[in-house]
Amino acid sequence: MRIVDEDEDLPLDRTPQAEPTVLVKEWRRVTPVLSETLAKKQNGCFQTGAMGPQEIEPCVVYWDWAEYEHVYQDDDLQIKRKKQQRKQVKFLLLPEAIKPHAYHSADVAIRALKKKDWQACARSANGQPRGRKLTLGWLPQLPGRSVGSDYYNVRTAPTLAYPDLIAALYQLLQNMDDLLRDNLHEYHNYAWNASMNMLRPEGEKDDLSRIEVDRHRRIIESLDSWDWTYTIRGTVFSTVELNRNIIFKAHPDRNNVNGTCVCITTLGSFAGGRLVFPRYGYSAELAPRDVLVCDNNKELHGNLGPIVGERFSVVAYQHKSLLWRTPVTERIKAQYSSGRRTQVDDLSASVMSQIRTPLLSR
Repeated sequence: MRIVDEDEDLPLDRTPQAEPTVLVKEWRRVTPVLSETLAKKQNGCFQTGAMGPQEIEPCVVYWDWAEYEHVYQDDDLQIKRKKQQRKQVKFLLLPEAIKPHAYHSADVAIRALKKKDWQACARSANGQPRGRKLTLGWLPQLPGRSVGSDYYNVRTAPTLAYPDLIAALYQLLQNMDDLLRDNLHEYHNYAWNASMNMLRPEGEKDDLSRIEVDRHRRIIESLDSWDWTYTIRGTVFSTVELNRNIIFKAHPDRNNVNGTCVCITTLGSFAGGRLVFPRYGYSAELAPRDVLVCDNNKELHGNLGPIVGERFSVVAYQHKSLLWRTPVTERIKAQYSSGRRTQVDDLSASVMSQIRTPLLSR
């Protein structure tokens, strides 16, 4: 990705600068081994190797049918809804897919964090009290939680606190985005359309007064170089979770954009932490520089302990709370609800047509 001059129309050039890195060898459908009732019983439980006896094979896209609601307009101009099915990527393991320089930059920055810099993980799925995390990127506070906190920014507090860390992750996140584009092109387009529905309201400004160093301020201000969206440096990701030595019980994420996957890679020197998907009976051991694309939003997932050494994971995703925050998209959404627009997948193109400067060239 290159930054262009201020007088050019396109703030970022998304044209691939290198040959595509196509690693996928096969698409394979998977079916659940647990019924819905048995899967629900696993929610909130520690996992064992017996819950994921099948190994996720490298460079194979595992998919299953997923039901979604198709909204359309009939011949009488009435809005209709019907259930349809689409292919949903469940998991894809790409070994050693992160480039060494991107890995090294992120690894050095993460290891430079002190113990006090990490935050306790308050999620109920956290099965290890000593595990720690940081949330970077964009994430508005839940209603009520900002009251009394004196923090109302959409950029997370750790983003403002550790600008060098977020800058060190840029190459890694771009590497992940490129892998999605090259190996799951149709999915990447879907995720990109979702990103184009994450437009920031005109005039929205975070309070960056706590940042005293000019270079750090420039890093934080350019989190989205277009100054239009809730994306991180032109990728399809809005938010990143950094986890340190956390064992999670089985849980679905539930707060990601519907139909999207997460991208996970690990860093450090460690043993343990195998990720298990009990409903399908699959699991994977992620080594440093491996990338796992998976449907964590809908699927139960948990990892195995104990963890020996230092295991860091980078989890990049799109948070659903960032959708429909701008008046432009709200107007289009209202038109869509009234029947004047009928295709959700074309929504981002409609948004782009109302903005004076084009944002991307695809």
